[in-house]
Amino acid sequence: MHPDLSKHLHSEECNRLIERLNVCHEENKFRKFLGACNDIDRELNQCLKQEVNFDVGEVNRLNNKVSGKAKKGAQPIRHFSPLCILTCSDGSEYKIKAGIRGKLVEVNEELLTNPQLVNEKPDAEGFLAVVLPNLVESDNLKKLLLSESQYLNIRESGSGGGEM
Repeated sequence: MHPDLSKHLHSEECNRLIERLNVCHEENKFRKFLGACNDIDRELNQCLKQEVNFDVGEVNRLNNKVSGKAKKGAQPIRHFSPLCILTCSDGSEYKIKAGIRGKLVEVNEELLTNPQLVNEKPDAEGFLAVVLPNLVESDNLKKLLLSESQYLNIRESGSGGGEM
């Protein structure tokens, strides 16, 4: 059984699979009961499992309403505050934390219908959220950042923790 298959709720990829499944069911009115469309159905189930959820339990990040230059109404964020929960196509879930203290300015609502953007365009349309850090604190944190060569040396030496 699938969730609501309305086009506006799903990514283009999932909508293509929904259409293929509908055509398969139409063309195979009786064979569909014998598994003629099962391969497409499995692909669709995998596609529908990919999800970005901004309801992180204690607060729904979609309720964030910001206005004005001072970002009035922005949700306060601490470095350990969850921004969203990512559900991968294999069913694994990851709670993504902010990593910095500040104000939540925006969440990427496009990810609700196109969650694959997180993988396809993480540096552009696939962003999760915009957090405005405290300026003094962010200046101090910038001083602690690694250069690209330092980061690559740590990655190569294997002393940087777990695999990404």
